[in-house]
Amino acid sequence: MLGCGNVGAEVARLLVANASDLASRAGVPLILTKIAVRDLTIDRPGIPKELFTTDSESIVNDPEIDLVIEVMGGIEPAHELILTAMRNGKAVVTANKALLAHHGAELFHASDEADVDFYYEAAVAGAIPILRPLAESLVGDHVERVMGIINGTTNFILTKMHEHPGFSFADALKEAQDLGYAEADPTADVEGFDAAAKAAILAGLSFHSVVTDADVYREGITKITAEDVAVVQDMGFVIKLLAIAEANEAHGSREETITVSSNSSRSLKRMKLMALVKRRSLFASIQLRFLRRIRLHQSAKPSTQYSFNANQPANSCSMVVAQVAHPLHQRFWVT
Repeated sequence: MLGCGNVGAEVARLLVANASDLASRAGVPLILTKIAVRDLTIDRPGIPKELFTTDSESIVNDPEIDLVIEVMGGIEPAHELILTAMRNGKAVVTANKALLAHHGAELFHASDEADVDFYYEAAVAGAIPILRPLAESLVGDHVERVMGIINGTTNFILTKMHEHPGFSFADALKEAQDLGYAEADPTADVEGFDAAAKAAILAGLSFHSVVTDADVYREGITKITAEDVAVVQDMGFVIKLLAIAEANEAHGSREETITVSSNSSRSLKRMKLMALVKRRSLFASIQLRFLRRIRLHQSAKPSTQYSFNANQPANSCSMVVAQVAHPLHQRFWVT
């Protein structure tokens, strides 16, 4: 195992505590043999101390190890360590969304070349089975759009601001941090970087193309005010930060066919959604939108959906005709 922070420590404890149950499910024993960490002095209750090492190379190069779990986060050294593990014939499991959004295509190719398994379901909406259905169950379908709320921190903050009139962004962020829902440095979440990485992964799987986080247009929620929320509520809407990946023609938009990469055998229709991003060409984006509170039936006719740009005044809204066919509490729309 590479890394043992908050997430990694819980994974390690589960592997140790539930070893017999996991063995019965997997059909083979899952034995945790080494954990690479930066600091050996940190107390990690429930995990045998003899498992820890500061030598991460010893894990990816150990011929006795069959499976490597990467939970260290970041791009490097995780990137090179995973590649080395694959070249040495080891299966890899990771939840590193930033790495996948940046080097996903390379890692997929490396796993194919080495003929090893590479799993990353926890990288996007780990509690919702979305990545494997896109990669396997829907692989023969033509997906036109994937849209969802994929960042829990921003969803908590926006929900608090809607449920408590006058609650500022700073108030909601502090509560999220106090409860452990937001990091001490929340930039990745509140500025949309986390959601952008997830959108890139979803778009790549949905459209069978190479998509990186640099391809994703991004907006954060830091400029949302209590006044903005009040205006939206008067209109019967709520503000949500959505990841939107589209390959279909949008109402009132101009489209152009592009090839995402030279390795892709499929072209995408990249939209210029004038009402949303002011002449910016995109096909995957992180956007703030107004969504109706009411529950719509599956066969509902196209309804008016308001889009909101955090850089515009609170009363400055533009309209896009969209099909909203699911209740708000569902997180993903795949059309």
